[in-house]
Amino acid sequence: FKKIFLCDGHHIIVVGDPKQSIYSFQGTDVLVYKKAIDEMKASGAIAHPLTKNYRSRPEVVEASNALFSTKGYSSLDFKPSESININDNVEIKKCLYKGQVIKPFFISKYLDKENDKVQVFEVIVQQILDYCTYENGHTNLQLYENGTWRDVNFQDFAVLYKAGYEAKILISLFNKYGIPYVKNKDRSLFKGIECVHFITILEAINMKDFTNRNREYFKRALFTTFFGYSLQHSVNSKEFDLFTKWRNILSKKSYEELIDAIFIDTNLAGKLSGPTNIQSLTTFNQIGEFAIAYLNENHTLQELINELYALYNSNEDDDNNILKKGTDYHSVQMMSLHSSKGLQFPIVINIGGISSTKNDASIYMYHDESGNPCVTHIKNEQVKIRCCFILGYFS
Repeated sequence: FKKIFLCDGHHIIVVGDPKQSIYSFQGTDVLVYKKAIDEMKASGAIAHPLTKNYRSRPEVVEASNALFSTKGYSSLDFKPSESININDNVEIKKCLYKGQVIKPFFISKYLDKENDKVQVFEVIVQQILDYCTYENGHTNLQLYENGTWRDVNFQDFAVLYKAGYEAKILISLFNKYGIPYVKNKDRSLFKGIECVHFITILEAINMKDFTNRNREYFKRALFTTFFGYSLQHSVNSKEFDLFTKWRNILSKKSYEELIDAIFIDTNLAGKLSGPTNIQSLTTFNQIGEFAIAYLNENHTLQELINELYALYNSNEDDDNNILKKGTDYHSVQMMSLHSSKGLQFPIVINIGGISSTKNDASIYMYHDESGNPCVTHIKNEQVKIRCCFILGYFS
């Protein structure tokens, strides 16, 4: 790239966005972007910022600007984005609920109890039914399209979930209330070597010790991508100490800390830092997120291991509710959050939202009771953040 760009007589256009550094879990590094920009400017490149955001609502743009203007990002010279306004030739998304205009984007209230997820799913299903119910000749929810209002049907709804067990809860409720649905094929995440290696590590952690036959679990763990050792490797106390550390974290039920520790202590990101390994690292991260969510639902580590085995060995044909795309007429769409990237639906329900416990100084974006995005800096406090579900309307 440098040879082409710095060569006389060559004129090229380079497009980049430093805010895409949110994809750090896929290997992006904003400092690499900054270094490239500095070198191009030093060689005479002219910057043309594209600051207007035509994709997001003003509330979302304001929250993004607030986040990237905080102290942690000040050295990277982020430029604030502009949102559209009434004078721009852009159609503002509108929704009607029982004849009253409502916000096309809002986030639900927080819950106080860990066991409320089933209750939340019940509320979601009831809300879908309510929106599709006809009163006075129209559905309770109406969307504004092509200059007119239209009724909604089940096909307008996409429900995104984070973990497989959440889908099972939804399916049982959809069946209970007679709501037609289709579940997008999405089993590839658990079909690769990454799932096998994840199971192997978890099985070793689940052993009380590595004496006698249990030592085989320890040996197998050392041959996974996490450690990457060869048959010639001489075992030392360092590896034993790591598993002792991870078991102690597990005993405290600090599941997010456990998965983070496994990734960091084994330097998994470093081992998979090359371009050809980015997808593998992403898969490991996604399985890790699934593991955290599953364990946080009061499941044991052994139950998680059993679930991963079941997903790895499952046959798509075993589930008659998993249909191909195109057979979803008048049915609610169901799919995992990561498989929905790049797709578009009139009404999106994202269940799960945020669920984490933080002990360090961090930047958080949250929403107040009116659904307005806010940014805050929380330091040296243990804060439990939990958002039950998000509703967004994109007509």
